[in-house]
Amino acid sequence: MKMLSTVFIGFVAVLGVVIAIIHFLVPDTRSGTHAVTLNGSLEEVWEVYTDPASLPEWRESVVDIVGLEGETGSRQWTEVLEHNVRIAFQEAVFDAPRRYELVTSSGGYFTGRYLAEFEEIEPHVVRGTFTETITTEGLKSKILALLFVRPKRLIVEFARDAQAEIDRRSRG
Repeated sequence: MKMLSTVFIGFVAVLGVVIAIIHFLVPDTRSGTHAVTLNGSLEEVWEVYTDPASLPEWRESVVDIVGLEGETGSRQWTEVLEHNVRIAFQEAVFDAPRRYELVTSSGGYFTGRYLAEFEEIEPHVVRGTFTETITTEGLKSKILALLFVRPKRLIVEFARDAQAEIDRRSRG
């Protein structure tokens, strides 16, 4: 029995140290910037990236868009993802067709910003430079973000799906 108590106390101590390390060494704010090349005109790329209502049609992880309201450039909505994860979006900058910025949040887990900048580098070839920034709210969300949130991967996966939608729309 004494051995079991010692093992348990050791486990709790190690767990406490790991939690303290995560709390003090992992930053609350994480950010990633990545550039991708998209095939399509600047206007076609802009239309896909700034059309939240269509996301459930072409973005597998988006189950629904709820509460889409407001005028273009100041719209707000909530993306409902798998497992009923909800992320709120508010347009902050709508400088067509070059710069698009969103303020994001997920109640009690994180707040953030999403920045998309588009540049036509040759006819029907657009460079999109994207920055995802999140600030976690609390230890639980910091651990979840550390384990599961990879800004570059989010940017690349979204760009892959957006390219497929740009292609689908251009075929008419």
